[in-house]
Amino acid sequence: MKPFLDSILLTLRANRASIYHLELIQDIIPTISSFSKDVLYPLNAVGDRHGCKRIDCEHVTTPPGFAAAYRQYKEQGWHGLSFPEEYSGTGLPSSINIIKTEVMATANWSWSMYPGLGLGAARTLLKHGCSNLLKDYLPKLVTGEVLGTMCLTEPQCGSDLSLISTSAARDPSAVRDTSAGDGEYIINGTKIFISCGNHDFTRNIYHCVLARMKSGPPGLKGISLFLVPKYLKDGTFNKVDTVRLESKMGCHGSSTCELHFSDSRGHLIGTENKGIPHMFTFINTSRIGVALQGVAASEMAAQYSLDYALERRAMRSFDTKKHEHEFPADRIIVHPNVNDMIMTMRCFADGGRSMLYECALLADQEDKNEKELDFLTPILKGFMSERAIEATQLAIQVFGGHGYIFENKVEQLSRDTRIGTIYEGTTAIQALDLLARKILQRKLEPLNNFCKKTRQELYRQPCDAYTREMFRLLIELQAFTIRFAFQAKTNHELIGKIAVDYLAYIGYIVMGIHLLRLGRLDPGHLKYVDHYFNMILPRTKSHMTVMKRVGN
Repeated sequence: MKPFLDSILLTLRANRASIYHLELIQDIIPTISSFSKDVLYPLNAVGDRHGCKRIDCEHVTTPPGFAAAYRQYKEQGWHGLSFPEEYSGTGLPSSINIIKTEVMATANWSWSMYPGLGLGAARTLLKHGCSNLLKDYLPKLVTGEVLGTMCLTEPQCGSDLSLISTSAARDPSAVRDTSAGDGEYIINGTKIFISCGNHDFTRNIYHCVLARMKSGPPGLKGISLFLVPKYLKDGTFNKVDTVRLESKMGCHGSSTCELHFSDSRGHLIGTENKGIPHMFTFINTSRIGVALQGVAASEMAAQYSLDYALERRAMRSFDTKKHEHEFPADRIIVHPNVNDMIMTMRCFADGGRSMLYECALLADQEDKNEKELDFLTPILKGFMSERAIEATQLAIQVFGGHGYIFENKVEQLSRDTRIGTIYEGTTAIQALDLLARKILQRKLEPLNNFCKKTRQELYRQPCDAYTREMFRLLIELQAFTIRFAFQAKTNHELIGKIAVDYLAYIGYIVMGIHLLRLGRLDPGHLKYVDHYFNMILPRTKSHMTVMKRVGN
């Protein structure tokens, strides 16, 4: 695990992390790495083979060993690292938790989803919950005694949350402190595709549920957010029925449930009819988590592929100096195409990690960096989830026929990773969020700020081919966006036509900047910078060609 730790420390230094961060990570990572390697990683294949089982509407079992691993994780105090001490947390920066989670997710993504969703629920409650909710419910989420879920999707609606029909009504028999915004509500409706919706990690689960009150306005503005526990304080089952577990392509170790709320009792989180902005605290946390999955998948794809390529022998190298004459064939690592594929995976892992850590460090001072983080999040989620799929497909290519076989590791990795471009908003949803909401609606201000900040960084670097190429791409990006903004005023459909290409274009630029940071700090990384600038960054030309032709 030492090379992994060294990569984490290098990435933190490249993103100007404090000495405090570096010292914390050197204390934390070796221990969580051992736990991930010795406990979580062996369970990864177990989770895929066994999956989760629905016992009845109240009980779901996770794969063998999963719940025991969670108890060990919780008892060692890992769960609430980045929450205030007054709510039973450790009070460390949120970036420390993200780095910790990356290590665990690389070992076993499906398992890591359970504590991840619990922390997302805790963060949502911390930001929007009233004092009564914080006192009664938050400490158990922070310690991990209780985990949580995000309940958005319904049979008739996915990304279009304006179609939500789950209802909420005040319970007239309940005593409420209306000044605190707290109170009992009755929730009815069905939610589908609920990750970790029911399980045996914890007895109780707090569901964050979007629902509509009859008194609210139609559409998105009439949706509120509720905390609905699986069990009430007196231990009574709260009629949150697990109707079924979804049969999925991958992530078999995480329980994806259809939940039916039948006169279930819940508490309002925040303000009535403000459910969508409140839930976006959870959604944005999860989007960073999905990007983290992309980094973890790229890392494992690169590790698996390198190990295999150093052992597998096939054919002879075109370079006779690389022939190993004592063997009938050379190791496949000597073949240029195989080496290039592994280099590409390594670029995605290292560049993606740097992108992730930048956002993690920005989130440590979220109030100060809210606009910048808001701009970078859809790029991070949309771009890294796509690159992770590419990395796992390249890994299968390196393995050849063995990569397609059920018993081999990259086959599962590919299936588990595929969901990343879908949940928390598809790539197209991220692209529309970036181009339409974050850039065009705000009159290009976030883009201009990003380009200005990046140019200031490049001014401090040597004026070599890498720096000149990044300057050229930034100029091209801004010039195109200005022209496109005028076109989009009279033809809104153009936004949907180019949004995905636009996100990819800017994503390649951002990753290039981060790889350059690593290369400037560590000359050993310059070989990856060279590979990226010569073999990957030129993809921006095709994306720009498409965008220009669509606009004409």
